[in-house]
This record gives sequence, C-alpha cells and structure tokens, in this order.
Amino acid sequence: MDLAKPTQPRRFPSWTQLSLLLVIAVVVATFVGLPRLRAGLPELDGDAAWFGTVERGPMTISVRAPGRLVPEQERWITAPAEGVVERMVAEPGDALLGPELLLLLANPELEREVDDAELALRSERAAAAALEARLANELLDLRASLHSITTDLREAELRSVRNESLHAAGLIAELELELGRLEVEELQGRRELENERLAVRRRSQKTEQEAQRIRIEQAETVLADLRRDVAGLQVRASVAGVVTEIVPEVGSRVRLGDPLIKVMDPSRLRVELDVPQARAADIVVGQTVLIDTRQAMSRGRVRRIDPSVQDGIVRVDVDPTEDLTSDARAAMRVDGTIEIEELGEVLRTRRPRDARENGRMVVYRLDESGQEAERVDVRLGRLSLRDVQVLAGLAVGDRIILSDTSQFGGADRIRIR
Repeated sequence: MDLAKPTQPRRFPSWTQLSLLLVIAVVVATFVGLPRLRAGLPELDGDAAWFGTVERGPMTISVRAPGRLVPEQERWITAPAEGVVERMVAEPGDALLGPELLLLLANPELEREVDDAELALRSERAAAAALEARLANELLDLRASLHSITTDLREAELRSVRNESLHAAGLIAELELELGRLEVEELQGRRELENERLAVRRRSQKTEQEAQRIRIEQAETVLADLRRDVAGLQVRASVAGVVTEIVPEVGSRVRLGDPLIKVMDPSRLRVELDVPQARAADIVVGQTVLIDTRQAMSRGRVRRIDPSVQDGIVRVDVDPTEDLTSDARAAMRVDGTIEIEELGEVLRTRRPRDARENGRMVVYRLDESGQEAERVDVRLGRLSLRDVQVLAGLAVGDRIILSDTSQFGGADRIRIR
C-alpha cells in the first residue's frame, strides 16, 4: 500500500539571494544593454570635426576688417579752357616726373579770338602813336603862339621906353605915350594867358596819354589771357605722381574747370578699413593696427573714425607707422587687425561656431576617452579674432567640439567615430 508523503512547506528566497540576483541583473544590463544604448547615440565624424582645448592665459581683444590702400594726396587736373579732346597722351598708371603733356584740346574759336586780340592791340598801339604826334603838334602850336606874343611884348616894351624919352623931350604927345603903355600891358596879359593855356594843355595831354596807356594794357591783358588759354589746350601735369583716372574721351567736349585727370602721390598711402558697425564701438583714435598686405606685415595707428555709418559699415582711416611693402599701390586690398584691449590671465578657448560676445551657448565636451561628448551650457565673455573668453561651464583642459553640432538636435550625448 502506498504511504502518503508528508507535505513540505514552500521556501522563499532569502535577502542574500535577492541581492545576488539584482547584482547579476545590473551586470547583465551593463554588458548587454549599455552597448545597445551607445549604439543609438548620434555620431560625429572626428576626422571632419574641429576641436578646441580650454586654456588659461593672456588674450588680445582685436577687430579684423578688410580695407584698401588709398593715396594720402590726390589732385584733379582741370580743363584750363573750353575745347574738344583731340588726342590723349597719358594713360592710367603713367608716372609723371614733371610738367609732362597729358592730352591735347582743340578750340578754333579761341584761336580766332587770339587773332582778334592781336589786331586790337596793334590798333591801340597805332592810336597811341597818332595821339603822341597830335599832342606834339598841339604843343608846338601853343609854344609858337607864346613865342610870338613874347616877341611882340618885347618890341612894345622897347617902343614904350623910346616914347618915354621922346615925351620927355616934348617930341610926342601924351596920348601916344599912353597908347604904348596900353600895348605893353595887353601883351603882358596875353603872355600870361598863353602860359596858362600851355600848362593846362600839358596836363590834359597827360590824361589822354594815361587813358591810352590803360587801353593798351587792357588789350595786352586780353591777349595774354587768350594766349594762356591757347597754351592750356596742351594740358600738362602740374605735379609729379601717377595718373589714376582719366575722365574725358577723345572727341568729347569739356568746359572750363571740368575735371580731366586725377593724379596721386604713390609715396604717401594710408589704409581705409571697412569695420562692421557692431565691432566699431570699441575703436578709438591712436589704437595700434596690424596691416596685412598679403605680402608683408606692418604696423599703423588709427587716425580717424568716420562718424557716419553706410550700409552697416564704419570707415576707419589708418596711418602706417612702418614702411609698407615695396609693391604697395593705391586700391590694393589689405586686411587690418585693430588691437582693442589686452586681457590678463583668463580662461579661453578657440571660438566655436555661432559664439556671441557675453552670451550663452551649448557645446559638447569630450570625455576622457575622447570617444563621447556630453552637452554642457557655457557662459561666454569677450571675443577676439580666434578665441573666446569662458566665464562658466568649462575648466582648464576640457576639450570641446568647435564644429557645427546643430544637426544633433540638442542631444545630451554624442559619439565620436
């Protein structure tokens, strides 16, 4: 017969067994589940990415801007007379060492005016000669009349003396003696009047001669001006330099004072920089500028800051304090780095993409293995050309991704492959 087995009570796992099972589960999750999680992280190609390391050291705040070399002195040569451009002699780039011929103008009307002015001058000079002859004849007539009166007066005086003797001897009457005296008085009066007439005529002659002299001078001045205008039809350089621009073309008509040719002094160049308006606030006169001509480097100083803004650009003029490269010339493209401020020992790193001064941004910091990077929030300070000041969020030695990471959509971690 079968014997009934006694029933055994159900045994539950002890706390030690439960803890052991939990540890086994964690280990299995670590070695099995974590690789699967890592396999799902966004990946970044390390060979195509840029990385930076946080360091502590001095940092120079500077502004870099494109620009150009411009001449310190430029001068326009203007048209000295109206005319038509007949021939062009100079070309842009020609070096001028003195009063060299630049272009020729033609003006037939001006040449006819010169001929007319020459005739007018000859006519005035002939009129002056005729005036001198007429005045000389008039003076001769007046002097002859005066001489005749003086002679008649002398004769009358002699007769009056004779009559005095005859009257004393009783040979002539009293009447005849008085008539002789009256004749002398009359001739004396006539001589005085004739002397006054001669003096007045001499003064009037001087006035006529002065008027004629002025007319001759006016004619000479007109002729000289016209001859100068004709000579000006050969336009010549008044200063040494280099031709940079020619306005008129052959056959075009120019008026008096129109700009013809621009000449600049190539030995005196300055730099014009186009600084973005947002970076121009910290620029002041006297700051040091590093000038890059792409052939050599030289230094300069800020001389002037344009008070106006055009299309978001502020014009800054720089005077070189060192000699520029030997091939420097006007309109040559250059770059200028304006040194704004020198910071002391600060935490800094290379500028990530889209970094903004005194702003916040998210960067990815690499772990010790360099195979993964975590998302961190960073507070930034001042910006320089290539570095940015770090105020919070990173420490010395941290490596961060500088390349664009917007494609990761703000993931907390990414994987570097």
